[in-house]
Amino acid sequence: MGIPASHIQDVVTAYLVRHPEEHELLRPLLDRIDAGQDLTRRTEFGGHVTASGVVVNDANEVLLIHHRASGRRIQPGGHCEPCDSTLPGAARREIAEETGVTELEPCCGGAPVQIDVHPISARPDKGEPAHTHFDIRYLFRTRGTVEVTLQADEVAGADWCGPSELGSPVLRARVLAALGRPQPDRPAAAAR
Repeated sequence: MGIPASHIQDVVTAYLVRHPEEHELLRPLLDRIDAGQDLTRRTEFGGHVTASGVVVNDANEVLLIHHRASGRRIQPGGHCEPCDSTLPGAARREIAEETGVTELEPCCGGAPVQIDVHPISARPDKGEPAHTHFDIRYLFRTRGTVEVTLQADEVAGADWCGPSELGSPVLRARVLAALGRPQPDRPAAAAR
């Protein structure tokens, strides 16, 4: 069945209420929603939705994976599948598949911490032209001892790192804020 378009629209609309300054950034996503495109199909090369999750442990470290396809160190996540019924559910599934971590508490009231828009290079070996990902990013907390089991065909490794290691400055700032920590380049008094 997959994630209903109405769910995606509700998530994006609620996100923009909290972050109205991102309206223009998300205009291409809004246009595709308005056009009725199936944004969960990875063959929607005008742009499609992906879901990822920043996982934070008791030491306030984030779990980053070494993603084979991109060659980058990123938070776990990926494409929506027909079995997914919600975006946070898709993020949870991807985290479980790529890292084996399943005991996750949603943060930020279960709302996305960020919606990122980024280009994806063409992959002729897969018949995929260059396209855009609208990555709906969630923040989760895990408690106690966490065993990480990697999905070897997609993930080359994983590390628990400080939130300052997150690649996106916006994501980094929002995760630090959610953890109640000032950004490293700002004095503590200025962060209040």
